Amino acid sequence: MRPKNRYVGFFLIDSYLLGVFIYAIGSTYVEFFLDYPASHFVAEIARTALMTAIIGAILFLSLMRSFFPKSNFSERLNFLRAGNKERACILLGMALCALVMLVFVVMVFRNDTVATLLSIASITGDGTLTAARKMITNGSEGYFAPGYIKQFRDILPPILLSAFMLQIGLRKWTKGEKVIYFSFFILTLFADLVSGQRSVIFILFLTISITNFFIIRSSRFSFPKRPQQYSHVFVPIFVLIVLFGGMSILLGRMESDAEFGFSTLGYVFTNLFDRIFLAAVIENINAFSVWSSEIGRGGMYWVEEIGRVLPGNQGQGLSNELANANGGSAEGNSPLGLPADLWFTWGWSGILVVPALYAMFVGIIDIGLHKLRGPLTIGARIYLMILLPFIPSPYGFILYGGVLVLVLMSGVFLLRK
Repeated sequence: MRPKNRYVGFFLIDSYLLGVFIYAIGSTYVEFFLDYPASHFVAEIARTALMTAIIGAILFLSLMRSFFPKSNFSERLNFLRAGNKERACILLGMALCALVMLVFVVMVFRNDTVATLLSIASITGDGTLTAARKMITNGSEGYFAPGYIKQFRDILPPILLSAFMLQIGLRKWTKGEKVIYFSFFILTLFADLVSGQRSVIFILFLTISITNFFIIRSSRFSFPKRPQQYSHVFVPIFVLIVLFGGMSILLGRMESDAEFGFSTLGYVFTNLFDRIFLAAVIENINAFSVWSSEIGRGGMYWVEEIGRVLPGNQGQGLSNELANANGGSAEGNSPLGLPADLWFTWGWSGILVVPALYAMFVGIIDIGLHKLRGPLTIGARIYLMILLPFIPSPYGFILYGGVLVLVLMSGVFLLRK
């Protein structure tokens, strides 16, 4: 299915297909091994969406493979050069994100209700972090601009940290660069912890780890005899596991008196597996009566969900209804997976057409990022590579960083001009 020039490295289409494959595998597992109503239908539309996505990917890569570079991806990192303007943009972006995150943290802790819940969660771990997270998201205790702040807290920082590392590459870091990098990283991590979202921390650490991997791999072309040290790849993964377990306690997903050991590590990996392969599928099946009753709405659901980022409390949306149907509160969030989303929004026409078109759209973005080779665009590719398997639908691409990546591409294009 892939072009013969495998030196291009990872394709973003691979990440997209992985996301559809994960949902199809999860739904098929539930269909055969777990007793859930409507599991057969959900698995059927998931497998159909996967086949459609694969067909679209094959067509695109067969027709457009000449547009992808033929040199080794890691080797090309050795020739990566950031101009002064692009370096300045990276630093300005970090400064802007830092300012927004500081404002966000101050707003949260100036709210007495949310601040109290966060302090209790940090001491007792009785799940009050979940309540604080919901209040921050739904605006029940004050408007925290979640849709806007997300761009500068969850999306841009991983890309900017990756770009900062890529522009330095294999050379030795100066003290000033270390201060800038780690100060920004610590502030980002603290803001993510305050938000109570494990997924953004997962993406943050994985972006750093994979960026380190590519930088280290590039050294074999410049310094073939130098030993390749992968400790900078594994250390972020280890810290992520520890943080994931700690946040699981604070969110009430694990007993607070549990000792951190093999049992806790086992829980972390089990929980990760469950969240990746089964959680979305089971939640969608449990709420089948909610999203199966009104199909073919012509995209109005996407418009409604995107509109929920506007200022103020936008009331309950479908994701809140789905969370409620799964036994959670109406303030919770339970998004539809891609096949269920397309069925609810477009019916069978969406299942048979949109996955292929989405694959082609992702491929076009991938080619654009390849052509605009630079720290920012490669950082964006790494971020999208991690994010795409977990974006629930094309509208999710807009909300969770896709539009921001397009803005970055336009900015880099103008800088090069």
